[in-house]
Amino acid sequence: MPAVVTAIPTSVAGTATPSPAAILCGSSATVVLTGQTGTIQWQSSPNNSTWSNVSGATSASLDTGQVTSTTYYRAVVTSGICPSANSTVATATVNPLVAGTASATVTSLPLGGGNSTLSLAGSVGSIQWQVSYDGGTAWSNVSGAMSATYAASVGTDRKYRAQLSNGSCTPVYSNVLTMTVAHSSVSAAVDTWYPPTSRSTSSGSSNEIPGLSMTITTTGGDLEIDGTVFLTFSSVNTRGEFTASIDGKWVGEYLGWGSTWTVWYDGIFGQYAGNGSYGWDTRTYKRLVTGVPAGTHTVKLLAWNESTNGYYIGCCQMRSELEVKELPSTMPHAVAYTTSSFTPPTSQSVEAGSGNQIPGLAVTITTTGGDLEIDGTLFLQWNSAGARGAFSASIDGNWVGSYLGWGSTWTNWYDGIIAQYYSTNWDTRTYHRVVPGVPAGTHTIRLLAWNESSNGWYVNCCSMTSQLLVKELPSGAGSAAHVSVRSSSHDWYPPGPSAQSAAAGSGNEVPGLSATITTTGGDLEIQGTVFLAFASGGYRGAFSASIDGNWVGSYLGWGSSWGNWYDGIFNQAHTGGWDTKSYRRVVRNVPPGTHTVKLLAWNETSNGYYVNCCSMTSELDVRELR
Repeated sequence: MPAVVTAIPTSVAGTATPSPAAILCGSSATVVLTGQTGTIQWQSSPNNSTWSNVSGATSASLDTGQVTSTTYYRAVVTSGICPSANSTVATATVNPLVAGTASATVTSLPLGGGNSTLSLAGSVGSIQWQVSYDGGTAWSNVSGAMSATYAASVGTDRKYRAQLSNGSCTPVYSNVLTMTVAHSSVSAAVDTWYPPTSRSTSSGSSNEIPGLSMTITTTGGDLEIDGTVFLTFSSVNTRGEFTASIDGKWVGEYLGWGSTWTVWYDGIFGQYAGNGSYGWDTRTYKRLVTGVPAGTHTVKLLAWNESTNGYYIGCCQMRSELEVKELPSTMPHAVAYTTSSFTPPTSQSVEAGSGNQIPGLAVTITTTGGDLEIDGTLFLQWNSAGARGAFSASIDGNWVGSYLGWGSTWTNWYDGIIAQYYSTNWDTRTYHRVVPGVPAGTHTIRLLAWNESSNGWYVNCCSMTSQLLVKELPSGAGSAAHVSVRSSSHDWYPPGPSAQSAAAGSGNEVPGLSATITTTGGDLEIQGTVFLAFASGGYRGAFSASIDGNWVGSYLGWGSSWGNWYDGIFNQAHTGGWDTKSYRRVVRNVPPGTHTVKLLAWNETSNGYYVNCCSMTSELDVRELR
């Protein structure tokens, strides 16, 4: 029987065809082999020169999987024992991701923020918008923001970028958009400047407090100017005047106050007097200047000594600060000014207002519902030693004290804002309260005053170049965080210097004045109102704040010569009685997270100074500025 010989066909490589021929980085292609004879083993190469087998790829169709760079494919076809043949080469051309160009309709916003539409043009890849709150170090995805346009609600300083990705391809990123909310602050720690005894026609010339000058770029609107000035008085009855300037114009002139006020100072006085001694004190400054045009502006704090009248401030810069922020038109706020004289009555009614209203210091504001911040500046005249007046505010005929729930022991009307002075002369006090949960609608807010003449105290005048500012603090998505706490305790006595520890707190914390706030990372504005009792003449206490157990003084980098803890906030009086002082600081670059902020106090008992009590109807407000 003849032998049967079976012919093995020659290996035929066939033709490899990619589909699609060009793909985006991170995508896959299909390579199909046609016209082949024999078994198949696919190979790939990054350079069309060096080849390696694709594991398990033995069928006529090859799924390349995600490819991140141009790759070459061929099939090695083997028919039996015949020599293998290589197919044509199929090239899967990989096109790169393209980051594109990001833009925004608005990048500079007023304080409180606003809306900005982000757009991405010329990109290739899947879009994911990202945000950074710490200047671009840490980035996180914006939930749901995956299209070429994103409507951003911007409440604080931040940066945006678009991430372009596809599969396993390394992402690429667009240019970074920097969103800024208009505010700026500077601190000065110099203690060698003495205000001059004269002023120039144009603001500034030698009146500028060194270090307390800043520039701010605004979108056009209202500027809030806040200052803290740490003073030393060289003798009794010392006095100095304070104000601010914008682009070389006195704020008084900018607001249109007339020649009777010499067109330059706006009622911010630093004054001290008493029982033949001298020492330290602090004054705060607040003004809202309306209608400042868009652009870059220079704002300065200014001072002047009235030495020709026998008044003299020895020094006024230690631990001082200037902060400027733009209030947006979208933030409900209202302001009123007055230069009229007003003599507070000697009694108050159950209903807020009746005779207690300071003429001109009433505003009407329409709110969306939330927390209202009430700020007042009162320019006072004292007609005799020991004069005293009590101050408060009302909302729709309700004393703020009763609105906040303070009890009958406070007569339900005043909220611990007392102005006190111990000799005939001028001075200024500031009022600050945050009233939570004010319902949506139109509200009337007034500043109120009362003379305690039955006790021999009498304030002669309290409205010259005075101001009332009311604003609704923004809340909701995209808004900066804020928190307010208050204490009505009146039985706490600040410890002496021996109780001051390197770590903030340790007996220095004012009871009830501790706030917890969760921030996105940026600047924190700390404001405090402390209601004080001085046991006798010459008493003094130092005040500060802490963040997460760090004294604000050390947090801002002030040195050991200041004990690393207090930041120049002193309270001082020269006879027994009540008074109120304000605290405010902007602490920059606080990292994102949950932080605990406290108000702190210390008695200088080793120097014979003693604050008898300092927490009655006191308040602490913390707000994130970016």
